[in-house]
Amino acid sequence: MLSGDKEKAKELLFVCISKNEYFTMAACHHSNYSIKKAQIEINSIYKDELEALGIGSIDLSLLNKKE
Repeated sequence: MLSGDKEKAKELLFVCISKNEYFTMAACHHSNYSIKKAQIEINSIYKDELEALGIGSIDLSLLNKKE
């Protein structure tokens, strides 16, 4: 975010999040527990970055499988 390009900073943050072990587990295993745990952990780990970019939280509910 040092460059002042907020959109680029968002892109970089989401690349980091997508490589996070919690995100990977949730995306691969699709259990409600792993998705919820990933969401909590990611929001905790990246709290400062999310706040700096004006993002309240990451919502991983789209990873839930519909039956």
